[in-house]
Amino acid sequence: MQSDFYAYSFKNKWLDNYSKPQGLLIVDTIKVPYTLEKDLFDNRKAPKSEDVGFVSGGSSLNGTIWYPDNSKGNPL
Repeated sequence: MQSDFYAYSFKNKWLDNYSKPQGLLIVDTIKVPYTLEKDLFDNRKAPKSEDVGFVSGGSSLNGTIWYPDNSKGNPL
């Protein structure tokens, strides 16, 4: 690959029964090894939220209240 300023090159191989690629990114003369791993989302780690709505004088306002883990009882 070529941009206006740099030349990019990728060399990849698969690891662990094709579950994650490992390779080398080369930008001009700089070589950076990498491994891509999938991070599974865990709903237990997601902050708790509550959708709310208010109507006043014919206007409505909707939003979300987020409850962080270390809130000391105060939502955001």
